[in-house]
Amino acid sequence: MKNTILILGFLAIFNFVHSQTMGTMTDSRDNKSYNTITFDDESSGTSVTWMSQNLNYKTPESYVHPENDSLIKDIGLLYTWEGAIKACPEEWHLASDDEWNNLIDQFGGFNTAAEFLKSEEGWNASGNGNNSSGFNVFPASFRGTNGLFSFTGGGADFWTASSSNEHKAWRYYFYYGYTKVNRIEKNKDYAFSCRCVMN
Repeated sequence: MKNTILILGFLAIFNFVHSQTMGTMTDSRDNKSYNTITFDDESSGTSVTWMSQNLNYKTPESYVHPENDSLIKDIGLLYTWEGAIKACPEEWHLASDDEWNNLIDQFGGFNTAAEFLKSEEGWNASGNGNNSSGFNVFPASFRGTNGLFSFTGGGADFWTASSSNEHKAWRYYFYYGYTKVNRIEKNKDYAFSCRCVMN
């Protein structure tokens, strides 16, 4: 029985590794290039392409951690929700709540997907993932409504395009000590990372 479980676990990881295609795209606004992943969304039967790096396009509603500007390629910029909604390149859009949910289902579900989605380096206290998805979630921190930056190395927070009410929107977040992906609403004035999906 134990060997059967181990084999099934191996096959699950094998399927994650081989179920997506890696690529690149270039943002014509500033000529910055981004890695991408494409996979078949089982819920819709369509092919979906995500940026597998945090968006790094400067807007009036974007911020960079002042102590981590040397890591800007890995971290990207942090955006308020209003900024994130407008920040993606033409023919791309900020990922919705449903799109994040489908991505997480693709890579094992909420309880285990972080292991496959998180980067292999950069996380505090041995909190790295194996990045077998190629999605490369990097612990970029966030900017609070007080203007302070928190959790560099310890967390990664991503806006969705989906509001929960007038003042809040859904976000997905990853912490260094967990393989679980979390979802919670947050004030739109916080600044989080942004991942774009091809239209």
